[in-house]
Amino acid sequence: MTQKMDVVGIDVSKATLDAYALTSQQARQFANDPAGHQGLVAWLQELGVGVAVFEASGGYERAAAQSLRRAGLVAHVVDPKRVRHYAQAAGQLAKTDRIDARMIAAFGAAFLLERPSGIAGAEDPARQDLAELVGTRQVLVDHRTSLQQQADAVTSRVAKKLLLATLKQFDRQIETPGMSRSPRWPDGSTPCPASARCRSPP
Repeated sequence: MTQKMDVVGIDVSKATLDAYALTSQQARQFANDPAGHQGLVAWLQELGVGVAVFEASGGYERAAAQSLRRAGLVAHVVDPKRVRHYAQAAGQLAKTDRIDARMIAAFGAAFLLERPSGIAGAEDPARQDLAELVGTRQVLVDHRTSLQQQADAVTSRVAKKLLLATLKQFDRQIETPGMSRSPRWPDGSTPCPASARCRSPP
């Protein structure tokens, strides 16, 4: 079947994959296991979808994305915060609303249709390891920022002491070799400049 450049958004959890195909406006849920991944591939091929966009979910999306790439589909994994910012800017999402597969698909249609996910069907362990490193570093940085804000706000000396001690632990983890220097993607760009949020691999 000739694929058209339709895009599907996939909301990922440990147990399920909630998918929404933007052009056909069809939704389907699959188990997040090998059988479910095969079912997702078959459904996307039936619809003629060529591009899939996953919300990064702590690694729960990795096996499904690999299955789609092996089947020749383009698969992107994106930071949920990027999707949220896009949906809020478009007036489609309030601050407390939950991101769903439809919003992920709309984000993909707006920004990712012309971008390849790499060589279709190829596995790249180095890229995957780097993506996990970037994600882990960003989690630590985000938590540290939140703790610093709490430490600045509390008035209890005991609470402030505990928070500052925890901040030192986060500093040590962030400065761990391999974390402290921003790695580079294969295209030579830097995902984590000192003044900006880490970005997804190209």
